[in-house]
Amino acid sequence: MVTLRPRATIPFGPGWAPTVVCVIAHVGEGAPVTLRVSGTHDRSRLRVEVTDPDPRALPVHLRAAEDAESGRGMALLAALTLRWGIQQGADSKTVWCELRAQ
Repeated sequence: MVTLRPRATIPFGPGWAPTVVCVIAHVGEGAPVTLRVSGTHDRSRLRVEVTDPDPRALPVHLRAAEDAESGRGMALLAALTLRWGIQQGADSKTVWCELRAQ
């Protein structure tokens, strides 16, 4: 559940959409996924976390060919966010990214 405060702007789109799309593409449609959105105390950054139940399917930053139909998700994430990373658990993993708050 995402709770928004008045005047909050959640920039759903190029910054963190690749994270969600990559999870669905690689873990499989119908897999239980948790999406968390939080802000920093100084409100300068927005943190987005996507958790799925497959700790083995780690995202990989690939160099896709010009005509490739996939392989650009993590490159987009790296290019459009301030930083990103992976937290691996025993029975899940979380891919997170941070964006400049708007």
